[in-house]
Amino acid sequence: MQIKNHSTIRKTPTIKLLALCIISIGFYWYIWLWKLITDVNKLYQKRHIRRRFWFSALITLNILTIYMHAKGIQTKYIINLAEISWLFVQLMLSLQILKNIEAYVKNEFDIKITHNIFGWIFFGCFYINYRINRLPACIKKEVERIDQYLKKTLNKRKVNVYKVAMETLIQKYIFNGSCSREYELRINRLKSYEFAIYGAGKIGKQVYLELSQKNLIPKCFLVTNRQGEDELFGIPILELAQMKNKNLEIIIGVSQYLQFSLIENLIREGYMNYFRYPY
Repeated sequence: MQIKNHSTIRKTPTIKLLALCIISIGFYWYIWLWKLITDVNKLYQKRHIRRRFWFSALITLNILTIYMHAKGIQTKYIINLAEISWLFVQLMLSLQILKNIEAYVKNEFDIKITHNIFGWIFFGCFYINYRINRLPACIKKEVERIDQYLKKTLNKRKVNVYKVAMETLIQKYIFNGSCSREYELRINRLKSYEFAIYGAGKIGKQVYLELSQKNLIPKCFLVTNRQGEDELFGIPILELAQMKNKNLEIIIGVSQYLQFSLIENLIREGYMNYFRYPY
């Protein structure tokens, strides 16, 4: 399996971005936008944004706008047809970027965030920059909303576990690092029989097969509730509650939709030395 190459989104203060765009007569806006799309494409690869297509359209319309102003074409109007077209293309591009960021957060954290339609229409890409800078706060706000719901339905200990797990995920995988990069760094330091794979299903088997090719053999497979086989590939399958070594490195080997519940289990049992397989 080819590991996904997640990246981080570079943050730029919105006032700084606006100032640089004014000083550079708009040239810096294109540089910033190119870097932003690069980051978003690495972060969320399911809907790749074709930078060359969008930039060709934007630059062509920009040149046409300048030409029409220079030739006095449609000067009786506030903006000419080329400028209207440029604004429309810019709005469509900014919408796609926003949708990709929202889809990434949904897939990675199972949290739904939405954009303000008026902010998008009136401020376009500058609104995207604002949203990126506010992304951790938006996720935290959603966590707090879920937290309030959980307080009504779950016991206090469960709520605290949920909050710790969510804060851990947010800190690790939005701006401060990436799942793929951490995985690659951690497996380079692994030693045989000094780690476990949490998950004995399809993904857990896949992790084992990939690591065994590097001569890395886990101490055991971990499951929440064992049913059926006691071994997998000759490696014992243990329930998480049976483990006593809290310092053992644990690779979470399940699909991204199940990873969060396993992180909850690990934190509840006092295991903090874990990392995710970038499935």
